[in-house]
Amino acid sequence: MRYSIDIENFDPSHEGGSAEFYSINEDKNLGFKQFRNKQSANSAYKKQKLLSKFGLAPKVYGQICKLPIHNLDWETNWGFITEKAKVLPETSMKKRLKEIQSLVENIHNLFVLNQDGQTFDHLSS
Repeated sequence: MRYSIDIENFDPSHEGGSAEFYSINEDKNLGFKQFRNKQSANSAYKKQKLLSKFGLAPKVYGQICKLPIHNLDWETNWGFITEKAKVLPETSMKKRLKEIQSLVENIHNLFVLNQDGQTFDHLSS
């Protein structure tokens, strides 16, 4: 399916620090994250795709791309299609925060500390 966005449907409340978020015209459950450049889009895509495998971010669809802008002869900048994030109930959020903290601690233990408990200086800076 070919997707498009409508720039009149931009909602600044969904805008992140490095991306703009637009609803997809053809599917109300999907959106398009647009970035300043291809490199930023690719970096964010890889991170979100990894996090989504663990249920820590909305799913992403396809690859990074540019989409046509509805009723204009223009394209977006680079970005990717993603599910719209859903706000979790407070009880679910608390459980997720504990899972995230555990994941962060595991990553710290795997990548920052070696078997002797000494830090790798090049990784901790």
